[in-house]
Amino acid sequence: MKILLTASSGGHLEQLKQLKSLCGEHEVKWLVCKNPVNESMQGVEFMPEYRNETKLLKFFDFFRIYFATKKLLKSFKPDVVISTGAGATFPCCYLQKKKFKKKVIFIESFAKRNSPTKTGKRVYKFADAFIVQWEEMKKFYPNAIVGGMIY
Repeated sequence: MKILLTASSGGHLEQLKQLKSLCGEHEVKWLVCKNPVNESMQGVEFMPEYRNETKLLKFFDFFRIYFATKKLLKSFKPDVVISTGAGATFPCCYLQKKKFKKKVIFIESFAKRNSPTKTGKRVYKFADAFIVQWEEMKKFYPNAIVGGMIY
């Protein structure tokens, strides 16, 4: 099985790294946001920079990420995309499900115990499995799986 692990940087990526050992002998590829902290990671594809500054920059960044991600999904052909967010990973999840008709697993952030993330609210609508780390999050995502803490 081919697995694509995708996350923005910081805590989202750290949570996803905790799951790497669960991938076993499967073929795994990473798609992450490039920044000085993670640019030394091995075997990683970097998505175009995502700037969270203005609506106009977000709009252009979304399409840059969308087309770069589409190219990667087309060439790697993952059976499943696993994401911990944030916003920069939405195009990957969306394309995987809507265009390529493959599985998406989304894990809502450990930091979110009392409110949903924007990305989580969007991906919840089409994810094959949606995992929350806190029981309290079931009020926002009633069909989610409570998977416990990744950390």
